[in-house]
Amino acid sequence: MLPSYSVIVLLSAIVHFERSIALPVQQISKSRSRESDIQLRTSRQAVNIEVIARDVPKEMEDEVVKFVKEVLAKHGSGSAGVSEIGRKMDAKYGPYWQVFSYSADANMGAARHSKQHIQLEVNKETGVLIYQTENGF
Repeated sequence: MLPSYSVIVLLSAIVHFERSIALPVQQISKSRSRESDIQLRTSRQAVNIEVIARDVPKEMEDEVVKFVKEVLAKHGSGSAGVSEIGRKMDAKYGPYWQVFSYSADANMGAARHSKQHIQLEVNKETGVLIYQTENGF
């Protein structure tokens, strides 16, 4: 069973947290531990995703990265990809997860209250997914 996590999404900057996973395209501080770059090519575009993890179980990092790569590769980073991520997260994690989605054109997200949260920003150029522990706030 996964540990209790809540999540935040930051549109302009990513702050250092004790326990986090981030999948951002924008410039991120290089002082983080365990960094890697992933190049994803969809049918429409290439999406650069920088994976940053700090004190996160490796199996959770691998699972999240694999999941996001698969969805972006199949559906792209537009509204179809966002919707698919929302559906799959809901199906996999049920009421424990919340998905916020955002595009440059319109806010497609809907908040669902729960113990654990995922918020996801995805637009034509960007994909951001950040996990934050409840105790980290």
